[in-house]
Amino acid sequence: MEKQMLKIAILAMAVVGSISTIGCKKDKEESKNLTVSNISYTDCLSENKDALSKALGDPDSIAYSYQNNTLYITHYNLVVGCGEEVHVDVQSIGDTIRIAEWTDGYVDCVCSVDNSFQINDVKDGLCILEFVNQGIVLQINL
Repeated sequence: MEKQMLKIAILAMAVVGSISTIGCKKDKEESKNLTVSNISYTDCLSENKDALSKALGDPDSIAYSYQNNTLYITHYNLVVGCGEEVHVDVQSIGDTIRIAEWTDGYVDCVCSVDNSFQINDVKDGLCILEFVNQGIVLQINL
């Protein structure tokens, strides 16, 4: 009876291990940094040294196009530090492209800018764009 219970316990552990492995498949997908180029942004569209209210007056939005394995993105009304250089970092994890946009250092004011850039070597198909600093998630078909 003990041997049978031991066999059942081992079998149960194997099944649970298999299910756990299948469930974690996305977590183990390879991540890679994609190449970002041609970053350009406007001067401040609005500026408010006292509060974010004016900079946040217009909601940000995303426009994109895709051609020859290159994804072209414009982020309208991105809130950043006034007069600071805008940086973009992109990472691909499975079918998700994670995009981080930021400025460096301490700022004494914020403003909205339109930020444009391109991501190279993007494969076509269904993917998710996640703008990590802004909480924007879009599902797109390239």
